[in-house]
Amino acid sequence: MGDVIAPALATFVVFIVIGIWHGAGLNWLVYGIWNGLLISMSMLMDAPLKRLYKALGINPENCGFRFFRICKTFFLVTIGRYFSRAESLGAAVAMLRRSFTAVLPYQLLDGTLLNLGLGLYNILVALAGCIVILTVSIIQERGCSIRESLEQKSPGVQFAANFVSLLVLTLFGVYAQGYVSAEFVYANV
Repeated sequence: MGDVIAPALATFVVFIVIGIWHGAGLNWLVYGIWNGLLISMSMLMDAPLKRLYKALGINPENCGFRFFRICKTFFLVTIGRYFSRAESLGAAVAMLRRSFTAVLPYQLLDGTLLNLGLGLYNILVALAGCIVILTVSIIQERGCSIRESLEQKSPGVQFAANFVSLLVLTLFGVYAQGYVSAEFVYANV
């Protein structure tokens, strides 16, 4: 474990600096600390967890267990996003609290989401992007490298794939409705 402590500590410090670099508020410091803890703890706990899995007879490559780990990671990373999207640490904590105490599932279907600044078009584009990312992730999880597969294709197919990707990014991302070229990516609007 001694060979992991120094890299884990260095990673933690780097993430604190990354948090401070993103913004001057306490929420950005907590953002860096949170993400630093997640990465550093995963480094420190890797070997002990492998031993625990072996002792308990848990196969970490089991499909159900991998799905659990993916959901756990998504949940923990999403908590960190509260600190990067809020205007202050207090606002982030309040948003996080409301996420667990003011749950109103019917709002997913009653049109409330359309009143939060994104229209149906934007939601559909985001959903399509999520489906593409999920599909690519599943393909890569099954051991197929899309990049390596594309490298095996003819230059014409490679060009077409890259052209379509850039065209989609340009049409639905850069020049989409509401895009402001001068706006900084981390701006809280």
